[in-house]
Amino acid sequence: MNQPHTVPLHWVVALKPEAQAIIENQSLHHSASLSGAGFQVYENREQDQRLIVTGLGKVAAAAAVVWLAAQTGEPALWLNFGVCGHLERPVGDLVRAGRVTDTAIDKSWYPMAIGLWKGIDAVEVCTVDQPCTDYPEARKCVEMEAAGFISAALRFTSVEWVQVIKVVSDNKETDLVELNAAAISRVCVDRLPDLYDGLAEWRERADRSSERDAEPAGYAAVCERYHFTQTQMHQLLRVSRRILALEPSFDLEAWAAGGGYRAGKDILAALRSLADTKCAED
Repeated sequence: MNQPHTVPLHWVVALKPEAQAIIENQSLHHSASLSGAGFQVYENREQDQRLIVTGLGKVAAAAAVVWLAAQTGEPALWLNFGVCGHLERPVGDLVRAGRVTDTAIDKSWYPMAIGLWKGIDAVEVCTVDQPCTDYPEARKCVEMEAAGFISAALRFTSVEWVQVIKVVSDNKETDLVELNAAAISRVCVDRLPDLYDGLAEWRERADRSSERDAEPAGYAAVCERYHFTQTQMHQLLRVSRRILALEPSFDLEAWAAGGGYRAGKDILAALRSLADTKCAED
């Protein structure tokens, strides 16, 4: 048996045909104790991987995230997987959300790739309220759950531990009438192997980060040496963990000592800038 991961993975999937291959491939079983409120939940024997079937729409996706978070009560990785439509990408293309936009309220979120999912193109995922064939420009795809998913998931974790990955199921050359359960299941089955490599590395990073979560190396020394308000200390902790997710060898104390900083607010501003730069590089 494989060693269980420290941080569980929570799959959030709208439809059973999208979920079926994951359930079978990852040896997930229906959990009566976690299911409820209209949601069916599956988990593996090690209880380090769970999948919830949400039903269609952003409201259902958000409610499912809140339900699963409440039932498990522990930090987790959150992954929204399913199908999407795209103007011209071929059916079966795998894409990652570099931006998620709720078209109804024109609000966007930006998942972090942190160097993962190589070979999977980043696109803007546009969440719509009704199925449509009015595909937006070529850098965008359409679906119905991602905005609800990500807005809810970010209540329970930070942005580097939330991802949206979709498989193109329809484009301007296809007919939505022909997009039945069998067709949806088929495109998902074919592309899951390409998802698992990045997924494995993502989970390993989360496990390493979890081991450091109590307090990143150098954090206590920096807080003792410089003046921080209580709020700034919490902010320092969050930004430090964000950088550690991108650069596991990062030493906060050594970095601060080399910067000639006089006050905690200066360190915090410089650290935020460093985190933004590293995210842009990825």
